[in-house]
Amino acid sequence: MYETYADILIVDDQEASRLSKTAILRRDNWNIIEATTGSEALQLFSERLFDLVVLDADLPDQSGIEVGRQIKQQRPDVMVLQTSSGHLGYGATDSEPLADGYLVEPIRPEELVAQVRTLLRLRWAERRQEEAEALLAHSLEASAIGTWEWDIAEDRLKLSYVFSELLGHYEKPFSQERPWNQFVLPQDQPILDEALAEAIEKRGMLNVEFRVRRRDGEVRWLAARGRMSDGSRSRMTGVIVDVTDRKIAEEKAARLEAIVAQSPEAIISYDLEHRIQSWNRGAEVLFGFSEKEIIGKTPQETIVPPQYYEQSAQIHHEALAGKIQNFETQRQTKDGRLIDVALTAAQIHDRQGNPLGKLVIVRDITEKKKAERALVAAQQRMQAVLEAVPVGICFSADATCKYVMGNSALFRQFEIEPGTVLSLSEKTEAKKRTRLIQDGRELPFEEVPLKRAVVENRIIEPVEFEVHLPSGRTWICEASAAPVRGPNGEVIGGVAVTVDVTERKRTEQHINLLIAETNHRAKNLLSVVQGIARLTAPASDPKVFAERLSQRLRALAINQDLLVRANWEGIEFEDLVRSQLEPFQGLVSSRCTISGPPLRVSPSAAQAIGMALHELATNASKYGALSGPEGKLAVSWDIDMAGQEPICHIRWREFGGPEVEQPARKGFGHTVIVHFVEQALGADVRLSYNPGGVEWEVTAPLGRVMEHGSKLDARSLEPQDHLSVA
Repeated sequence: MYETYADILIVDDQEASRLSKTAILRRDNWNIIEATTGSEALQLFSERLFDLVVLDADLPDQSGIEVGRQIKQQRPDVMVLQTSSGHLGYGATDSEPLADGYLVEPIRPEELVAQVRTLLRLRWAERRQEEAEALLAHSLEASAIGTWEWDIAEDRLKLSYVFSELLGHYEKPFSQERPWNQFVLPQDQPILDEALAEAIEKRGMLNVEFRVRRRDGEVRWLAARGRMSDGSRSRMTGVIVDVTDRKIAEEKAARLEAIVAQSPEAIISYDLEHRIQSWNRGAEVLFGFSEKEIIGKTPQETIVPPQYYEQSAQIHHEALAGKIQNFETQRQTKDGRLIDVALTAAQIHDRQGNPLGKLVIVRDITEKKKAERALVAAQQRMQAVLEAVPVGICFSADATCKYVMGNSALFRQFEIEPGTVLSLSEKTEAKKRTRLIQDGRELPFEEVPLKRAVVENRIIEPVEFEVHLPSGRTWICEASAAPVRGPNGEVIGGVAVTVDVTERKRTEQHINLLIAETNHRAKNLLSVVQGIARLTAPASDPKVFAERLSQRLRALAINQDLLVRANWEGIEFEDLVRSQLEPFQGLVSSRCTISGPPLRVSPSAAQAIGMALHELATNASKYGALSGPEGKLAVSWDIDMAGQEPICHIRWREFGGPEVEQPARKGFGHTVIVHFVEQALGADVRLSYNPGGVEWEVTAPLGRVMEHGSKLDARSLEPQDHLSVA
């Protein structure tokens, strides 16, 4: 119940009486606020909202009656229950009480509670009524429905805001004398007067439509509905709506009916049984049947060839289901000729939406279809030529280059779905991701050769630019273009040819690079040979010096041979190991195992690693595992991707040979094995002379070892076992 929740203000200067009222009312869980004077009560009333005030008439600072008057002035909806020790309090006159209820002290608890409940119910009832009236008013306003009240005796009309707005009065609702004559068009006034008189005389409903002229001069159609609101025939109330759109639609329908009758296109209506109900002049001209000959017959009996019976029935079925259909098909005339036609079929229904049949509009497109077939044949011939050409060809059918089409070669070049219509003037998502770069800057579409040819009306000589595709692939394009001119010389489009010259440019660059690289490597090779000779020179015996120098130059030559065969683009790590161990084949036999993932080594890394492997193999054959019959050798490498930077680990491990001792001095071999590798690879090199065999471990950044531009596959991250060298 609404009266269960309420804020109540009790105003009484007598403490015993005030506390008693508070205690009684709090039993019902009402929220009670107390005040002892009229000033305190008015202050509290201004600070918060109360549903009811229990107000004593005798207050020390001012009359409770005056306090009640001020409360009612501020909030007429707040209930005031006045209490008094001996009399009832009224306002200026006894006929205008300022309180909503009165109780005389002493007050019985059940009497106080009952009176409070009654006043709260009354307050909530009034509030619900106000909310309902406001909701109704808002609903009518939202629905653009105006209301009116006509005092017939006074001939005064009271209009709602919506009604006022319909007449062009936007300020507020208003009343006026002799109302209907003020805005109804003179020619419609007799219709309205007659309807009003009949409604008053018979005490029936008013239902009339008429035209009004708004304040701005616009004429609108209004529909008024109303009835007598009392039994004295002195007051009528009702609603009013703007029906201008409906009246216009009715007028349009009448005009449309006349247009259909005289339309040059064939317009035919059918009933639910697929029988012809109407047949206009355009249908007579197109098919040769008169209206009298065809009404009541089915299309299969007259204008549909046998091969299209099933299609005709399907069109009828779907039209009755409410689907608007557009078809190109064939029909036959009265003399048996087949003609190409375009059909538009739609449902005919009543106001409730129930289907009554279908309407079909038929247009003769025989000549159009002939032209289309000729055009298709020409396009097919041209398309065959375009598809046979190995270069990209694109063309625009307008001067804006908004719609650009191309052949299959073009779609392959730009990685576009075949048949896609491109655009140089609209930024599609795919186009945003494809970038054309020329001389380090992105080429705007205004500078694309096709666009330039159209805008500048001239042939554009071949230009080169890079094409950066969404897939990450980049290629070099050589494009040329020319405008397409109309019969009067005006530009009506353009055509462009795109050639992928990436391989040609790459070949040219590679040739230039090889020339420069050959010169560079020849100098480097001479420097390496010079260094090897200088570090080998300390050998006292010229014969020993010649032998060692020959061996080291042979190891260098093996690396060079591998790199030359690979066009100086890097070599596989396994091939590098096998080539350096090949001179020791007689000692290694099946005693050596090689394991590691596929890894392509750069030329500089191959030289350093190859020289180190040669020195390690030479020492192993003289002093290490390969110097005895039981010794074995394991060479391995792997890739670690766990850290921030990928790492390459290389291991040489000898075991099973004679006991190894630390060399007394560090010669050229140690320099090559440790320092040369450290400098070339930026690596951490550890060379251990363990009693069981020499161990050599290299930890280097993968980027310093791997050939630039090569890629790792899944196998590169998995351990790989290989057969022995033998």
